[in-house]
Amino acid sequence: MPHILVLDWDQREIRLVLGQTIGRKTQVLALNSLPLPALGENPEDGDQALGTQIKEWLAQWRTDRLRVLVALPRSSVELLYLTLPPATDEELPELVTNLAVQESPTISEQTLLDFLPSAGTPEAPRLVLAAALADEEQRRIRGRLAAAGLTPQRIVLRPLGGASLFRQLIASSDRTCLVINRIGQDVELNLVAPGRIVFSRT
Repeated sequence: MPHILVLDWDQREIRLVLGQTIGRKTQVLALNSLPLPALGENPEDGDQALGTQIKEWLAQWRTDRLRVLVALPRSSVELLYLTLPPATDEELPELVTNLAVQESPTISEQTLLDFLPSAGTPEAPRLVLAAALADEEQRRIRGRLAAAGLTPQRIVLRPLGGASLFRQLIASSDRTCLVINRIGQDVELNLVAPGRIVFSRT
């Protein structure tokens, strides 16, 4: 049965969750946390040591068809709150890309860009929350995982992932809720309304 490995880190430690999918359910097999190596003259040495630790931990299970998901903290991405002209859902990707490049000098063609539109009609202006992951940060993430022999299948923004799960749990409700998630020394705040996330702060 397929296995899923979720990795999440901040400046102090990396947290790991190993699960196994059974039908439409996922069973958690193990949890772990590892301290991140101190920043030295050669970051690759620290990543290699961390990769070895992750490999040794995973070796306790026969992880066939391992899918790797990385959850990034708010500090790893740039968030943009955009107002677009009336547009269909099919037109949004190009509009978001063009406006994001205009709004932020750090966003280029190499930037990994995703967005979350609010509920709306094509006849009205569209509100969009866009998340940009710089190319340098992408390389750092993939390099750190490569040291453990892993390749990420999906990279998500941790606060929005948690808010999405919460929204699914209360799908029948039309209330606006404040979701508070404490991770280490950080507190993530998400104001979740039906069909959209009003704001996200860490």
